[in-house]
Amino acid sequence: MKRNEVMAIIATSLMLFALCLSASAKDRNEKVINYSTRIDDDNNRKPTVTVCPERPTPPTLGPAFCPEEGTRYGYSLSNQSFSILYNKVKKASFDDNKFDLIEVASLGCYYSCSQAVRLMKIFTFDDERLKALSMMAPHIVDPQNATDIYKLFCFDSDKEKAGEIMRKCK
Repeated sequence: MKRNEVMAIIATSLMLFALCLSASAKDRNEKVINYSTRIDDDNNRKPTVTVCPERPTPPTLGPAFCPEEGTRYGYSLSNQSFSILYNKVKKASFDDNKFDLIEVASLGCYYSCSQAVRLMKIFTFDDERLKALSMMAPHIVDPQNATDIYKLFCFDSDKEKAGEIMRKCK
């Protein structure tokens, strides 16, 4: 791999990581849910400090809670953020570059099962899809919809491997 290609991958990876971090600061309604400490300084009033929690507190009881699993962060990427990631992965020339982009994006992003399926469809072979799933599975927010993932595979052995990957991530 040439030096320019490596630099392009690094730059793209950093941009995707920054995108994922900014995307995690918004909920499904595109409202900001994560603030840094901010001090307003105006000549007419005293400075005020506003501190907000980094992430919303997930519910402790209900269908999304399991004592063995704990809780998962409940927001997947917005459609706009996911489209940017999807297009970057799709335009990457080699599968190794695609896997690198997915791996970097998975450091700070969460996916729905339908988003994971769309990214996995970029790959032709089931082994590649399973590798992509293993990178994204710990960051899937709706594992109850894993049947969408299983439907992507043709052979029962690959469906079982996908099920095992999903079970390991709980």
